[in-house]
Amino acid sequence: MTDQDCPCDYCTRPRPDRNKDQLISMAEFCRRAGNRSHMWPIRRLSDPKFRFPEPVYTGRFRAVWESDAMAWLDSPQAAIREPRDRNWPERSAA
Repeated sequence: MTDQDCPCDYCTRPRPDRNKDQLISMAEFCRRAGNRSHMWPIRRLSDPKFRFPEPVYTGRFRAVWESDAMAWLDSPQAAIREPRDRNWPERSAA
């Protein structure tokens, strides 16, 4: 499914004005997303079903546009949960 096929607000929103937007670091984005680990956005970037916003690279510094990040956190793609790894046994209720 492409962005044009997706009916959610995140995919159909107009392009933001970058002159009024600011970049936030990936660490700041992880804090705003609920104290997620540094690997969480990397995993989201590697899977197209999440439609994670493309980061902006300045040398080794990774950042995302604040408007893209906040819109993505409110989108249904941010709520998708990854299934448990099948190689690990399920926890037993003790």
